[in-house]
Amino acid sequence: MQNPNRGKVDTLNKNESRTALEKAVRAYCKAYLLYNPKVTDEDRERMGLPVYSGGRSPVNVPASVPVRLNNPREVPVYYHDGVSGGRGKKVYMCGR
Repeated sequence: MQNPNRGKVDTLNKNESRTALEKAVRAYCKAYLLYNPKVTDEDRERMGLPVYSGGRSPVNVPASVPVRLNNPREVPVYYHDGVSGGRGKKVYMCGR
């Protein structure tokens, strides 16, 4: 049985409080746990936090590249995978 005193206002207040709490906890974790050099990777694993290796993640080279611009009103763009020969698929894009 539901609580008869629980209404829309109570639910709204609960949701707002939860959102504010989650925001504060995330800020605390970032400031004091995730990027703190005194916290070891083992500590982060025990807390269930992600372990970052540091540095940037590698980005793959794009598989297809748009090529060629001829007319300002009608722009043909060629999509190809870079592996097979030929021009690729030609698609017209109209600008205004």
